[in-house]
Amino acid sequence: MRPEDLAGALRDAGAGLSFGEIAALRWEDVHFDREQTLDRTQRGKLHIVRQVARGTHAAGPLKTRSRERWVDLLWPVRQALLDTPQRATTPPGLVVCGVHGGYLSHNWWYRAIWQPACQRAGLPGLHFHTLRHAFASLMAAWGLLGEFPLYVASQMGHADATTTMRVYARLMREGVRLDKEATLRALYAAYRGEAVRDLAVPVLPPESATASSPMEGA
Repeated sequence: MRPEDLAGALRDAGAGLSFGEIAALRWEDVHFDREQTLDRTQRGKLHIVRQVARGTHAAGPLKTRSRERWVDLLWPVRQALLDTPQRATTPPGLVVCGVHGGYLSHNWWYRAIWQPACQRAGLPGLHFHTLRHAFASLMAAWGLLGEFPLYVASQMGHADATTTMRVYARLMREGVRLDKEATLRALYAAYRGEAVRDLAVPVLPPESATASSPMEGA
């Protein structure tokens, strides 16, 4: 998988974007923080304002008004964006593009890039949209869904927290808690092609997974 394709996967797993939102993303929608912070709490935002609907080759409106949102950048996603080359595209400024510089085709990318990569990883049949669910699942495992449900809903583009809680409340009931920084390091290692299985992601007791703010340790 090419670096820009890996970056796309990381943006979905680490930012909750759909394929259509990634395909329509432009550099003008990417807002990096000017200063790096030692505690990695401020990394910038993505402004999600359009999508490329499946079966089309042009950007259009989002599925719902609530899907327009500002998504906080976790530090591995920020680094993946910094690693993504800026190319001549049509329209100008696309973060990812097809072979000829236009909008990335879902069908082509799925057959030529995603499915072969999943086969090599031993995950045949994995849907790209599953990574969007993985983003919400990670926030639940970090304790954010229970402490800040409105924040999680806003990051997912849900109209309110009811949808978010209905879909992902099971994760809270199961009580799975992960160390946030260890999880982010594992995501970044996967993006870099390193052996993620060698990185232990600590499973925390439920009382250890609370956060004082949604972006603490991002």
